[in-house]
Parts: sequence; structure tokens; C-alpha cells
Amino acid sequence: MVSRPVIQYWWLWPDSVGLARWTSSRPRLERHARYAARADESAHVLDWGYREWGFYPVVKANDKLADVKVWLGQAQTVSLLVSKDVAMTLPRSARGGLKTNITYNEPVQAPITKGQQLGTLTITAPEWDERGSSPSW
Repeated sequence: MVSRPVIQYWWLWPDSVGLARWTSSRPRLERHARYAARADESAHVLDWGYREWGFYPVVKANDKLADVKVWLGQAQTVSLLVSKDVAMTLPRSARGGLKTNITYNEPVQAPITKGQQLGTLTITAPEWDERGSSPSW
């Protein structure tokens, strides 16, 4: 944000009686000060957000999470892969407590097709546990 110097202007206006009267630009400057205060508060909120929150990648697409036994299949096991990148925005203080949990039924029954969902990846963070919500992928 570019700050501009505040300048007060004075004009000499003829009034209805024909006398000269000095008027000021002060009302415009007060209005400008209110907008500047709003802009300052907005900047403070944005600074707080960037300082206290972070965007963290958790897993990348096609990362191997686990090997699962297959029942009546040609292969003994199949790998559980993540279908897409998973990243989260959360408080910086919660990053250390970030935990992942994989839920699936073992053994997986054949036939299995590529891209088939076999389980769920649940990510928890201390701040989210208090709110009672955890994202699942």
C-alpha cells in the first residue's frame, strides 16, 4: 500500500451574499483518515494470518501409504496409493501434532481395478480435534 502525504487545501469561495469565505478540505481529509484506518486494520489481519497460519503438504499424489493383502487375487498384496495431492492450511502451532491414519478392510477381495477406493486417509491436528472435525481423503 502506498501512503500519500496528507495535505490540507484552502479555497476562497464567493458566497451567496458576495462576500469571500474560506473553506477547508478538512472533511475530505477526515474521510480519508477513516479509510486509511480501515486499510491499516486489514493489513494487520492479513499479517496475523500469514504469521500464525501455514500451508503444509501432507502427502503427494501416488505416494505409497501401505501394502494390503489381497484375497483370491493373482498378487499377494496391493499398494494403497494417494489419488491426489493433500495439503492443509492450519495454525503453525498445530503442525507438530499433525497425524495421519489409514483405514481399510483387510484382506481386500479381488478383483481390484486401478483407481478403486480401498480405504480412507484421515488427517488430524490438535486444533481440529477441539472443533470435532477432521478431513478425510
